[in-house]
Amino acid sequence: MSDFLTMERQGGLLQISLKDDWVFRNLGMLQETLDSIDPGSEREVRFRCGGLKDFDLAGAWILYERSMDFEAVGLKTDFEGFRARHFKFLQHIIDIAAQREYIPGFFDPKPTHFVRDGIRTLGANTIDVVDSIGFIARAVLDGIKRPSRLVIGETIRQVHATGVAAIPIVTVICFLMGIVLAYQSARQLEQFGANIFMVDLVANSIFRELGVLLASIMVAGRSGSAFAAALGTMKLTEEVDALRVMGLNPNQVLIIPRVLGLVIALPLLTMFANAAGLLGGAFIGATVLDINWFA
Repeated sequence: MSDFLTMERQGGLLQISLKDDWVFRNLGMLQETLDSIDPGSEREVRFRCGGLKDFDLAGAWILYERSMDFEAVGLKTDFEGFRARHFKFLQHIIDIAAQREYIPGFFDPKPTHFVRDGIRTLGANTIDVVDSIGFIARAVLDGIKRPSRLVIGETIRQVHATGVAAIPIVTVICFLMGIVLAYQSARQLEQFGANIFMVDLVANSIFRELGVLLASIMVAGRSGSAFAAALGTMKLTEEVDALRVMGLNPNQVLIIPRVLGLVIALPLLTMFANAAGLLGGAFIGATVLDINWFA
């Protein structure tokens, strides 16, 4: 029937003998061949795989999917004659499918499943966060008791990376935010002859909310992605395992300096953000609204 299989019908059994190479490069032809199989009135389909020359995950996947199509219409399917080196691919696909079927709500997305899974995920994430906070607090207290355990040099480098290096972008963004806030508020206040109150509005908004908020968001985006990339690369290159082999605690060496660096740098960045935002508002007040710089 095909370069990849032959079929034989006998007593309600459709016997399909596979041959040649069931590999990725033949995927299109294999898919067409499998789609053309018509079981007719047979009650059972058996795949005989002893004639396979080569086999990989792509061939195993489409073979498994076609067998599931047969079972979906009530046909019993079976495999026989696999060589051990070929069967491992099919077994891997079967294992993946079995794991997928046991994901709660994957095939039956009922509202109760979403609520249950959401609560379960929230609980697990809460436990992880509390555990991380506890570990960091304990490590910091331990460092206060035994300062020799704190990696001072790495902490200073993290303060520079997360704080000093972030000053330009934080000040530029907050300066522009001060300009926008001052200009928009002034256009509304001038209708009531209250332009002078723009100063209070900008100062209160920047110092109470926007300064620390913008600084935190930019630090989270800039430093957070850098931390994830650096630690992920160290994990892949087995540097974390090397630290353990040397008798060092990876959390103490890698995590605590970064956390302490953020704790030290963020308040300082907030000061720069507040100053830049206030300067942006003052710039608009002096150049557009004729408000004195020291109003």
